[in-house]
Amino acid sequence: MKLQECKPRKLYNSNITFMELRNDEKRLILDLRLGLTKHLLEPPVYFPTHIGNYMEWFSKENIRVFAAGISGEIIGFISTQDEGETFISETACMKNICGAFVKKEFRGKNVADDLLFYVCGVYEREEQNILAWIARL
Repeated sequence: MKLQECKPRKLYNSNITFMELRNDEKRLILDLRLGLTKHLLEPPVYFPTHIGNYMEWFSKENIRVFAAGISGEIIGFISTQDEGETFISETACMKNICGAFVKKEFRGKNVADDLLFYVCGVYEREEQNILAWIARL
C-alpha cells in the first residue's frame, strides 16, 4: 500500500492510545508475541518457530514495534522492518510488516485498522521530514 493511498480519517477507537516502543520497551509485547506464535502453529497456517528466538529479536535495532494500549495495557502490536521475506520487498521505499497481533477480546473492534493507520502516519511524517531536509540542501 502506498502511503499516499492512506486517506486521513478519524480513529474508530478514541479510547485506545498508540505508541512506538523502543529498545527494552519492546519486551512489553512478549505475551503478545507468544500469542502470535501459538496462533501461527494452528492449522491451516503452521509456521513453526521457537520463542527463544524472540529474546534475540527484541534486541534488533532495525525492527520497529508499534503498540496499541488501553488503560495501561498493551492489547496489540505491529512490528515493521526494512527487510522482507523475499528480495523483491527489500527496497528503501518499502517497509515490511513482520508481525501483528491483537488480543482475542479486542478483535473485531478495528484495533488493527487503527494501529495500521497510526503506523502509516508515522512513516509518512518521517518521509515528509526527510524530503523537507533534502529540499533545504
